[in-house]
Amino acid sequence: MKQKRMHRLLESLFGTPEAVLPLKNRYFALRHGESNANKLRRIVSDPEVGCRGEWGLTPSGQAQVHRMVALMPEVVGHWVVVTSGFARHRQTAELFVRGLVARGTRAPGTVRVARIFETARVNERYFGSFDGKMNIHYETVWANDALGLDDKAHDVETVRDVERRMAEIVRLAETDNPHAGVNVVIVSSADPLMMLQALFEDRTARGAFRKLPYLEYAELRELKLVQSEKEKHPHVKFEIRTDE
Repeated sequence: MKQKRMHRLLESLFGTPEAVLPLKNRYFALRHGESNANKLRRIVSDPEVGCRGEWGLTPSGQAQVHRMVALMPEVVGHWVVVTSGFARHRQTAELFVRGLVARGTRAPGTVRVARIFETARVNERYFGSFDGKMNIHYETVWANDALGLDDKAHDVETVRDVERRMAEIVRLAETDNPHAGVNVVIVSSADPLMMLQALFEDRTARGAFRKLPYLEYAELRELKLVQSEKEKHPHVKFEIRTDE
């Protein structure tokens, strides 16, 4: 009898799919607003560069985050925001929390906690020797991802390595956090967040994350744990997108 394959995310976190279902917290991916790197079409993936203030959000990017928070259908509960030190991530997280607190002030008792934790685990994917170059080079990396190839020649961070560090955030939230029912918002860039979503949805094909709907600027997307083929395209009840 063929042994059933474990769910990718659960296997990487706990080694078994049965003991931890369902996850005790809700998880959301939040892509940063438009950044100066985006506007210049520049790849900025080295934290030594990306953490500098000049690589933060554009005024349009800030407005995108403000608008997203204002349009959220619900803000009730305990919120924890995980971000990296990249300026575009950190500024997005700060604006998000500020907006949550403002909405909570207008409706007392809705937002119980809104805290920010910073960790390199949710850094942008490192694009190696393409760093600092024009973003057309993303296409080369994604083509290799689709073939399951590690781009060692350009020292690009592998999909597996990004998945591993992003999944660690979920493990920590599930095992080291004494609370349950927390809304955990992970602020990062499109590639790392979509790789994490592919893990949640147990997608195993090469470059599977690129087949997901692309995360737009300042888009908040709930990550749903998918356990069967029938659920591969789950209804997302909580998804905020901006027009820009």
